[in-house]
Amino acid sequence: MAKKLSIVLLVLSVSLSIVSARGATEAQSDVVKLEFFQQKTEAVNTYATLIEKFQAENPGIIIEQVTVPEPHIVLLTRMAGGDVPDIFSDYPTQLQFRDKVATGLVLNLSEYDFMNRVNPGMLEMAKQADGNQYALPISQNFGGVYYHMDIFRDLGLEIPKTYAQLIEVAKTLQKNGITPFIFADRNMIEHSYLISSGSISPGFLGHLEQVQAGSKKLADFPLFTRIAEVTLELRTYAKPGSLGVAYPQSAELFANKQAAMTLLGSYALTTLNSANPDAEIGMFPFPGDVAEKTSALAGIDAAVCVSSKTEHRDAALKFVEFLSRKENAQLFSDLDKTPSCIIGVEVKNENIKEVIEVINRGNVTPWIKGVFELSVVNDHNKVVQQLLLDGDIQSFLKQYEKVFADSRY
Repeated sequence: MAKKLSIVLLVLSVSLSIVSARGATEAQSDVVKLEFFQQKTEAVNTYATLIEKFQAENPGIIIEQVTVPEPHIVLLTRMAGGDVPDIFSDYPTQLQFRDKVATGLVLNLSEYDFMNRVNPGMLEMAKQADGNQYALPISQNFGGVYYHMDIFRDLGLEIPKTYAQLIEVAKTLQKNGITPFIFADRNMIEHSYLISSGSISPGFLGHLEQVQAGSKKLADFPLFTRIAEVTLELRTYAKPGSLGVAYPQSAELFANKQAAMTLLGSYALTTLNSANPDAEIGMFPFPGDVAEKTSALAGIDAAVCVSSKTEHRDAALKFVEFLSRKENAQLFSDLDKTPSCIIGVEVKNENIKEVIEVINRGNVTPWIKGVFELSVVNDHNKVVQQLLLDGDIQSFLKQYEKVFADSRY
């Protein structure tokens, strides 16, 4: 009798184990896991906070944020092989994004109501060749001159309104034993060059388009000589060896007051705050030779897309809709310290108000990757780097024109 009872109990135990395992498998199968390939490394923690909030509201959906070195190259390679993440961040104003849209691998978001929450100006900027929207713009980016507000205050320095005033500020800083500028290595040359050149010669990218089209010569725009002069002069007030200092290190050095100013974009603010939470850092627009011509580098920064091939479209769209809500966009803006693309979100960072005022006046320089192909941009950056290495302005102008004239064919 005892033996029969043991056998019965064993059978029941095995049966219950099978049922339990099946139940667990079924429960797990109800959970949707989405890969979120995220290219903006400075926003990892910001997105992590929002993902945690989203998952608390949607326990059946898991968002796995993935970040890798050289994310733009990795994403292009994956997409070329048809391997598209469920959700991914991208830059809808760049020409490379148009190529991704052309593959048919990015979901058209135009028909979804949550897109109506986006500032119309940002929507217009993100519009693709077919007139549709393939990314939800979340935040705006911009570039300018970061500065230590307390250093300026202690020396009685005011924010310069012209380039000449900026140089006077640099000279005063030097006289007081403070390095005026720090720059990052060759990978960041493009950013500092765009920030300064857009104010020295507003519309200079449009002039380069004319050179590329063959309708104008570089010599038709004498301010390119002035751009080169300013590019070289700024480096005379900088910490030596800047071309060998990687961006993260240069940001950390600036944050810890190894220099009073640096030329970077809004993407760097979280990095700077992490490097020195106690630093009082502000930003002003790089001043032009004429104050009224001062411009700010600006565009769409954080933007999120959905794969047209994902097996979990509804879940992916639920996350994108979540990001578009005003309260969540406000949280993103507060954490990332950047202006939002979502209607009604307030900019709470008073330390960047001078730059925002310039942008709101419409004095904006676009990112070069939204105007020219990546191969042209890379050649452009190499020529600017060579200028910084040899200081030869005439050679720079000759090679600069060649980059755009040759890309015509």
